[in-house]
Amino acid sequence: MEANKLLHFLLDEINNIKFGINDQENINNIIECIKVAFMKIDQKILSNENLVNDVGSTATLIIIYYNNLRENFFESNEIKEVERTLICANIGDSCGYLITKSKISQITKSHKCEDPSEVQRIRDNGGIVFQGRIFGKLILTRTLGDKEMKKYGVIPEPDFYIKKIENDDFFVIIGSDGIWDVINEGELFKIGNEKKLSSEAFSKKIMDIAKERDTRDNSSCIVIKVNKNI
Repeated sequence: MEANKLLHFLLDEINNIKFGINDQENINNIIECIKVAFMKIDQKILSNENLVNDVGSTATLIIIYYNNLRENFFESNEIKEVERTLICANIGDSCGYLITKSKISQITKSHKCEDPSEVQRIRDNGGIVFQGRIFGKLILTRTLGDKEMKKYGVIPEPDFYIKKIENDDFFVIIGSDGIWDVINEGELFKIGNEKKLSSEAFSKKIMDIAKERDTRDNSSCIVIKVNKNI
């Protein structure tokens, strides 16, 4: 599907950034690149005449930005650690979580017709929401694609979560809704605090649980271990 090309659009945009010494400016530029990449992939899907009007996709994207990174960083033996910033962008209902030593936090926003501000935008554009869906069909208010709904305020603009990575941050997990239909935050937090758990082992546990509980929706997940010393 065209949505698989999102990474290529993003890299094309980021490669045009002239990174400087101001980390906040660099991060702001990355955010703008993400917005443009989401917009371009949406336009690519909408312009594909071989796709039907109701083809659409959610998207969750993670970037870890290395602060104060210089060209010779990886050649230097003096620099042991560097500050990092977590950037998460999402549209739709594919959730992402950050697990720390003491808690679990959702780092994505769910764009559904249950959100009053999202519903208001749909109504402002002439859309009608009933049975929790736009015209009784689409539950999501932000997507890539869904051509017939775009004129009713369904947008491809992502929400962002930005945070400096701390020593107590353990894992970042992103997954499709089939995962979250059968696994709750408490279970996820408990798994994430198991000693010396690798990213691969964590993601396998998540998928195994989803299969065992016979999830009915598409299921995929990515786990990123953001600190090696846990």
